Amino acid sequence: MKLTPWFSANVKPVRAGVYQVKECRMPVWYRYWDGQFWCAGGPSPWSARNWTLVPIRVKDTAGMALPWRGLAEEPK
Repeated sequence: MKLTPWFSANVKPVRAGVYQVKECRMPVWYRYWDGQFWCAGGPSPWSARNWTLVPIRVKDTAGMALPWRGLAEEPK
């Protein structure tokens, strides 16, 4: 899977979708950005997409304080 470079936590994603985030307790973690909120995530892009109904109520990446990077292709 192709990925974009890492972005700092204070940069918001431009599009809604699944993003990989640096979680301190997980080697790889994904979250869904709905354009306004980060949603609860999972260990795969597929699982993150399925958690879109559970917003963690963080409006921006600075509040989440996690670097993130985008998927350069649609998750399968």
